[in-house]
Amino acid sequence: MSFLSTRAALVLSAVGCDWRAGSAWMLNPSTRRAALGAILAAPLASVPAVAAVPHDLPEHQVRFLALAPTLLPVLTEYDRLWAEATRLYGIAEAAHPRPEPRIFSFDALTEADRNIVITPVWRVYLTTRRPADDLDNRLEAIVSPFMDEPMLSLPAILLKHRIGITLGHYEDDAMGDIGRLTKEVLCA
Repeated sequence: MSFLSTRAALVLSAVGCDWRAGSAWMLNPSTRRAALGAILAAPLASVPAVAAVPHDLPEHQVRFLALAPTLLPVLTEYDRLWAEATRLYGIAEAAHPRPEPRIFSFDALTEADRNIVITPVWRVYLTTRRPADDLDNRLEAIVSPFMDEPMLSLPAILLKHRIGITLGHYEDDAMGDIGRLTKEVLCA
């Protein structure tokens, strides 16, 4: 078993996946996402393959991984806040749907928007969303310097993917790093 296969087996075992059941889970994108999601749901430091971070990482990856202990709880809190804001948005949208922009003129849309957002359910939604937006800005400031940097180690790629789960516009960056790592290991 290769070094990467051993690490993958350790990570999968740590989250309760039966990696010996065959490689079919690797072929199905939704199953692969589910497995990766299960891996990332566990605290990163508790996964043996992640806890054993190599010491020869580039400096930007060392700084990035050093963020994990403080970043992971913030990501979890943002997920909680955003879920609540999304729930309240659904209630507000159902109570007072916004007009269809293809039917109404810009002036009618502006007036309707002004009238809708002053209703109590929309005010509750907007008030609830404010802490999520503030946390989003804080997260962006912390992670954005690292997200365009290629990550070469599995722990850094997993952390980048965890960030992408919460801040979806970064998920492609992590998938690119996973693809690069796969090519380096399997196509070398």
